[in-house]
Amino acid sequence: MAMYTRCPACKSEIAFEPPANIASLPETYRHRIKCPNCGVTIGVKLNTVARQPVPQTAIAPRSTEERPSSYSHEEHASVHEMESVPARTTTAKKKSGIGRNIIMMIISLLFVGFYVVGYFIVNGTIHLDNYFSYGILTDISPIYGNGLLGFYDFLRSFDTFKGFFHGNLLQGLLTVMPMGICVLAAITFVVAFISACGKKYGRAFNLVWAILTFIVSLLAFFGPFLSSLLDHQSPSFVEYIKYFINKEQYLQFVIPALGFLQLLFSLIFLKSLKIKKHKA
Repeated sequence: MAMYTRCPACKSEIAFEPPANIASLPETYRHRIKCPNCGVTIGVKLNTVARQPVPQTAIAPRSTEERPSSYSHEEHASVHEMESVPARTTTAKKKSGIGRNIIMMIISLLFVGFYVVGYFIVNGTIHLDNYFSYGILTDISPIYGNGLLGFYDFLRSFDTFKGFFHGNLLQGLLTVMPMGICVLAAITFVVAFISACGKKYGRAFNLVWAILTFIVSLLAFFGPFLSSLLDHQSPSFVEYIKYFINKEQYLQFVIPALGFLQLLFSLIFLKSLKIKKHKA
């Protein structure tokens, strides 16, 4: 089990093996070693802490070079008394993941906040003459274009909600994709909040969850387009995009944009939180 000390002459770090009978040696005993770099003999006091050595990667001595001319023969032969310390363990420090979790929490709140504002506009709490012209809801398929409206109808009349799945299961799933966005965003917020309290950031979870959220956000945006494809009466992809632009329903692009933003940050946050040590 290696110990180390520092040469008082050339200041180099020296690794050495303590005596096998270290436990029976007196406190005043000094173990003598010779510096492999400058040749100075050192008397190392094996203190109490040093009697419990810990594993350490052996430090390779520097190549033997000519002793500096400033050292005299007397200095060469002199004994310097030093104290040894246990071998150091290099534990890599990690940065806190609070900042990353806060960003994920903000994105999830933007998801839900968009639908909350839309819900208040539709039920008249926030007055707006024509919310279709802004894209709060799309006039192509306004029934479940808002996730909170979907939950409201689900709680008010489950039979009505269940009816969307009678004709075509796939079309029913596409219809309720905005509700899926609300669920995913809520889970993202809860997980990020708990992780922030623990100062941790789950890279794998956030990446997988961001990919899932991005896919669902695309399905929420292209839901009416894909539903019409199933009925074999769909406009082209370009025409579908142009429709929102021509109608100035720009807010319809918010949800897929937030999904992409969450995915982008999750990819950036794949970088390790470990602090790299810069060598001098």
